[in-house]
Amino acid sequence: MPNSIQSQIRAQLQELARAPAVQGCALVEVISGMVWHSAGPWEHMEQQAEAAVEFWRIQDRQAAHFEHLGNLRSSIYFFSAGSVALMPCPGRTPLVLVCIADRVGMDWGQWMQQLKPLHQLLLLDDQATSGAPLS
Repeated sequence: MPNSIQSQIRAQLQELARAPAVQGCALVEVISGMVWHSAGPWEHMEQQAEAAVEFWRIQDRQAAHFEHLGNLRSSIYFFSAGSVALMPCPGRTPLVLVCIADRVGMDWGQWMQQLKPLHQLLLLDDQATSGAPLS
């Protein structure tokens, strides 16, 4: 990733992690499970993001059963003490944004409205590293 775009992606991720009720968020490569960047106060964010990507892999394996519903836009798992959300990111490299938040006080709809700048940066990075525009 070019440094300027990489630092902008990190800054945007930090901004998302500052939202009320958010404990942390991370960009995770779906295939490898590698965390590209993480932000927020949750001390185990990277380990939990690596584990959470398995939820997305399960969805990928079962996607044919839900084709009639269209593309999956997010997946949120509610636990007794918190929640984990996964959202796909644009670009050639399959990435998901993993967010861990408090169970109470999290407005997922409002938070997801804040993802557009991150998505634009990821597309810019994709274009910069491949040298070709996305179709």
